[in-house]
Amino acid sequence: MQIVEEQPTLVSYTVDRADFEIIFVDVDDVTYNVRMEELMAKSDYFKACLLAPMVESQEHRMEIEDDPILFGSLIRSVYTNQIHILLADVIPMINLCVKYSLTEQEKALEEFLKANLSPTNVLHCWHLDTEREEHGDLFNHVITYINANMNKIADGPPIPYLSIEQFTDMLTMLRLSDHLTTTKLIVKWIEGDTDRYEQLDYLVEVGNFVNSRCVLDKYYIKDRGNAVCEIGSSILWAIR
Repeated sequence: MQIVEEQPTLVSYTVDRADFEIIFVDVDDVTYNVRMEELMAKSDYFKACLLAPMVESQEHRMEIEDDPILFGSLIRSVYTNQIHILLADVIPMINLCVKYSLTEQEKALEEFLKANLSPTNVLHCWHLDTEREEHGDLFNHVITYINANMNKIADGPPIPYLSIEQFTDMLTMLRLSDHLTTTKLIVKWIEGDTDRYEQLDYLVEVGNFVNSRCVLDKYYIKDRGNAVCEIGSSILWAIR
């Protein structure tokens, strides 16, 4: 499976001997006419849909509500062995692969992402819909990359929106050896979502997290009081 780094287009697509129609909700005049045989061979999702007595199998037709550009590129890859995608869209495309059980495409995209990680995109991996354990090799590579480029990430742009659960999950996987880096990451996390400035519950939760002895011990922070004081001051400065 080849990854072609370019913007995919939203146009109708037809293969020879097509026997199944895919249409996009809220998108006029764009249809995909494809063969069920390949869909069922490559995807357990489509196999289940098209072999069961469901509307899709009876009418040979399916309506899709996902992003039509990304989904269209994904379906075309079943017949062309090429995925046309921009690097910024790889994570949502992997999520589509998981949803539609397109394993070959998923693995190819993960390899492409591993080869193109940067301080500005690596944390987007926590936007994957499935548990990180299901992307073990990818996340092993991600964690190694983050640990090797910690300062660049901490000094870089705001962290893309992550929930408190995603953010603390990320922190517990890293080798943070000083509270300055921890502080910078927390500040970047807060800056990544301006709505969070008004949600003090988030600050309480992350404060409790950082203040816990197990976390500070994990980061080898000996002066707990000073660490919490500096982190708290930086958080207050960031949201003023």
